[in-house]
Amino acid sequence: MFESPLESEAKLSRGRSIKIVAITAAVFAVLLAVFLYLNHRYESKATIESEPYRAGSPEFDSYLKFVELEQQDPQGSENLLGQIIVVANAILHNRGDKTLNHVEVRAVVYDAAGNEIAERTARPVPRVRRQLAPGESMLVRVNVDSIPAGSVPAAAQVVLTGLRFKP
Repeated sequence: MFESPLESEAKLSRGRSIKIVAITAAVFAVLLAVFLYLNHRYESKATIESEPYRAGSPEFDSYLKFVELEQQDPQGSENLLGQIIVVANAILHNRGDKTLNHVEVRAVVYDAAGNEIAERTARPVPRVRRQLAPGESMLVRVNVDSIPAGSVPAAAQVVLTGLRFKP
């Protein structure tokens, strides 16, 4: 019938704790929603503005002679699941006079007969580096992990498929 002061204080403290947790969760949810919304808007805008020029476009074809991909030896390994992974390597050189803010490459893995067995597209600029200025070079590494079971990779090559210049 009567509550001791300790019991009423415990109930009051529990009520405050529940309110604090609820308010914290609500604030976190609102901040997460705002972050996701702004990130989506930024990515959508960046994708539209920075789609690379591709083969056949005058911008790509005219600047292609200034971009060199120096092929390096690929590295292969097997993961814990027994799947084969090949890392195709190349050094990308920008020998032109424009800063590249978007570079897209395609890594292709071949078997001993020269047949394409797997491929993967990557965008080292801007993902690894924000840009590649004139005269600069960078290592491009593309992990190709979609190699079919039973295939034996023999070679890999990195090919330039798209680029865009800094405005």
